[in-house]
Amino acid sequence: MSLLARTVREVETAVERRRVTPEVRTKFQVVALLVREEAARVKGDSQPSQTNRSERLRRLDGIAAILAKTAVRDQKLLSLLAEDAIVSDAA
Repeated sequence: MSLLARTVREVETAVERRRVTPEVRTKFQVVALLVREEAARVKGDSQPSQTNRSERLRRLDGIAAILAKTAVRDQKLLSLLAEDAIVSDAA
């Protein structure tokens, strides 16, 4: 979880500095895919306590919010969030 948060901050910083490279777009897409996957897994997992599940979902929602705010700044990133977006080989 901390790696996802750190990576999304790197992407956010790159977008703020207008240094969006193909590598940054790949990181963005990978984080978005992993957040979706992890949220689905946490929601479907019946083992963890409600508190643990809520905390993990809260952290994932925070990362997703940063992704969304970052994507608004760069339309090319926004297109990577679509359900039908093509996942690059690098991702």
